[in-house]
Amino acid sequence: METEEPNRPEPAVIAAVSKRTDVLWLSTELQSAEHCTIRTGPGSHEFESTALLVYRDVPARIDYTLSTNEALQRHRVRIEMTAGGQRRILSLDHSDNGWLVDGVPRADLEACMDIDLGWTPATNTLPLRRETIEIGQSIETLAAWVRFPELDVIASAQKYTRLAGNLVRYQSATFEAELVVSPDGIVTTYADSLWKAVAVNRYT
Repeated sequence: METEEPNRPEPAVIAAVSKRTDVLWLSTELQSAEHCTIRTGPGSHEFESTALLVYRDVPARIDYTLSTNEALQRHRVRIEMTAGGQRRILSLDHSDNGWLVDGVPRADLEACMDIDLGWTPATNTLPLRRETIEIGQSIETLAAWVRFPELDVIASAQKYTRLAGNLVRYQSATFEAELVVSPDGIVTTYADSLWKAVAVNRYT
């Protein structure tokens, strides 16, 4: 099927125009729903989100915030998960001095530029906004991956290849998926059943 190629604005234009985006994602595979608000302002990008999902056969809720600098290269993440009457809090801080996970330095994450939260497609937006990927071209990045349901953090090598104007192949280790993305880097479809944006609203 032929895919119409949209005009991709430069990252600086995105930052000037896209002030707030609300997205509702549904996942058949994870049996989850997520409402995410992405705010783009001078010098920063902020994500605030709530995901309702199944955690080890128990209804669960994950609330998280993510803030990053204008270059999308430094991150501060706060995660709170409630499941089965228990609460788990996880924090990640990425600065020029490296990564802290729950306040503990993590030298094994030193080379990581991105953050990847395993229950959401929201964090795919970070490299997609930071880098301009032409059709047929690829970028590679290393991400601090918060795995789900483990909620541990490991380094993950990742690759993005633009197949068409709005179609990107994502690869990490043996996993790969095709992502349908908007011109401002929002994932609207992730593989066939993993995530789908059923509502997107943009404010200026």
